[in-house]
Amino acid sequence: MGKVKRFLSRPSPGTVLGTVAIFMALSGIAIGNLPGKNSVISSDIKADNVKGVDVKEASLGDVPSADSAENSEDTLWAVVNNPPGAGNATLARGSGGVTVAEATGVQVRFPREVQSCAWNATNGLVAGGGAATPGWAQVNGIADSNVVEVRTRDAAGTITDQPFHLVVAC
Repeated sequence: MGKVKRFLSRPSPGTVLGTVAIFMALSGIAIGNLPGKNSVISSDIKADNVKGVDVKEASLGDVPSADSAENSEDTLWAVVNNPPGAGNATLARGSGGVTVAEATGVQVRFPREVQSCAWNATNGLVAGGGAATPGWAQVNGIADSNVVEVRTRDAAGTITDQPFHLVVAC
């Protein structure tokens, strides 16, 4: 048997450059993230290492303050005291025009349509200090488009009266 010859040649510079470009594109490597290019990636940041003076305020974007959220027409909210017992839920505080009534659950009425908005409720204390009772809150829409109904549950999932916080973002 004769010797097998292999015909190998070196790849051209264009082939090498094309292969590197494809590798970078498929692996997500960007030139801007390479060291020495004035870019920062998450692995560059250590806990408590970045201070306010290190970040340009313009790069943070528009973050609303609690005051602007409170006065926004797009953010509605309520903090409801709901002690054990039927029909005794009361509004502790909330955005303007909010009222509450307790039937099967606590019905929170807003001064505008909220059925097409996002609702989020959680068990929570009416005033600061201490810890909220473990559990969760369930929010449901009802036939009245200005009202959402909140039912609070304990950690086992049993419906129980508890204070809660509700935010509606439209």
